[in-house]
Amino acid sequence: MTAIQTAKGRVATPDFNLDLGQGILGRIAEWRRRRAVRKSYGQMTDAQLFDIGLTAHDIRQALGLPWDRNAARDIARAAGAEASRW
Repeated sequence: MTAIQTAKGRVATPDFNLDLGQGILGRIAEWRRRRAVRKSYGQMTDAQLFDIGLTAHDIRQALGLPWDRNAARDIARAAGAEASRW
């Protein structure tokens, strides 16, 4: 563990690994993004998804990604790929 110098000159060590802390925060952020994706796209019909260049499969695939991947970014990438074909 890395020692940290406090304001009073004492040396302290963190109680947890900072990388682990960032990983947990990142997963919480991703969980919130995926919840928003489900709420936004989950109510749409296939025709509505088609209008924005997506399919239900794109949504399921993005939500099935590992938690260290950004599902919303993957959906945007899929829509952009479809739009580029026009």
